[in-house]
Amino acid sequence: MDILVDKPQLIRVVLLYLNNNFGNLTPKTSSKFPNSVFYVNSDNEVMMEYDKENEHVHIHYKHIWLKIES
Repeated sequence: MDILVDKPQLIRVVLLYLNNNFGNLTPKTSSKFPNSVFYVNSDNEVMMEYDKENEHVHIHYKHIWLKIES
């Protein structure tokens, strides 16, 4: 059985995982990067970036790894 997942579904799943494990993330935008949405934690650290134009999702693993280590 093949399961098809589109990009918006994948983004919602990743965001749900990050919210559950790293606190509620707030979407923010920047005039320097108008096509990107940055999801930041309560310390204003970028946890995930979504580029709407290219439909790329980048997870900033450094912050996640540091949280796992501690």
